[in-house]
Amino acid sequence: MRSFIATGHFVPIYVQTLPDVVGMVSSGSGSRAARLSFYRQHQLVPPRNYMIGRMGSRHSLRVVFYEVDRGLLLIQAPSIHGAYDVLRAVQAFFCLAGGHGAPVDRDFDALIEVNKIPKPSWSASDLMMNIRQGNVLGVLGIQSLSDGIAISAEEMQHILRNGTWSTANGTSSHL
Repeated sequence: MRSFIATGHFVPIYVQTLPDVVGMVSSGSGSRAARLSFYRQHQLVPPRNYMIGRMGSRHSLRVVFYEVDRGLLLIQAPSIHGAYDVLRAVQAFFCLAGGHGAPVDRDFDALIEVNKIPKPSWSASDLMMNIRQGNVLGVLGIQSLSDGIAISAEEMQHILRNGTWSTANGTSSHL
């Protein structure tokens, strides 16, 4: 199974502070120790990678983190073509649900293949070292992975609650 980071989308950390109030959390841009300290100070558990769902038996969509809490979408698929099928379904959902389309002004591909699934303990350098050879992404590219469309709390809740995607050929799949 191959793993691809979907560029142009990032997943902020959301916490529920009251029954009907969800807020975005930011630990800032400090060191790993400072970010972990932020979570301890606010009595929050640092984020962990998690599965959003599957499309059939061979495709999945995950949220993965690096540098403690930099959230990215990761698609696992047997081929890049399959990964783009999942990405198109994700982008269509965000376009319909949030009114924002896929970023088009990137200097690199929409999917960046990685050798290993990123971990919250990884630095940007660790992520860079695990980008599969042949992908074009410089240091500015790593930093810009956290730029682009922020996936809203409502969109994430809808995905996790309903978990239904439509593929490019019109078939629906439950995540």
